[in-house]
Amino acid sequence: MAPGRSTVPDDSGLRISRRGRGLRRLFTLVIVALLVFALVGLLGVRTTTISAAGGGYRLQLHYAKVVRPGLAVPWELRVTSAGGFDGPVTLATKSSYLDIYDENSLDPEPVHATQDGDRVIWQFEPPAGDTLVVSFDWRVEPGVQLKWPRGETSVLDEDGRPVATIRYRTWVTP
Repeated sequence: MAPGRSTVPDDSGLRISRRGRGLRRLFTLVIVALLVFALVGLLGVRTTTISAAGGGYRLQLHYAKVVRPGLAVPWELRVTSAGGFDGPVTLATKSSYLDIYDENSLDPEPVHATQDGDRVIWQFEPPAGDTLVVSFDWRVEPGVQLKWPRGETSVLDEDGRPVATIRYRTWVTP
């Protein structure tokens, strides 16, 4: 030991002790809040249904508004046309929205599918009746976290122009 040096530990002060206590309390509060959110179901899959209309079509989408990685989530689109459909039904969806999912199947299977850079375009046989229901069997990719992709799905006319569009977002939590 060097001469003149005390063996008594330095007093860090009351302010530093209070700051440390405050940080521990904040950390505990965050952990408790996460546990409460999980217990009441706020961190799991939360779904909603939205709708839009235009060009003689009505779109209704039931989808996951909040999801977690690795979980199966719903996506069901109902396209209704009063009086039925005269020919094939063409739908377009933003491909950037579809990138967060691991797709198992699309039901019904489209008769034709293509991509134009920003969108995936599907063409379906006209259904019997006035409603086409399209649904995905998919789950969120396990590596996708803390994203909030925008979705957009449209019914296209014969020239490929949107006539009815529905817009939505999904929040991917950790």
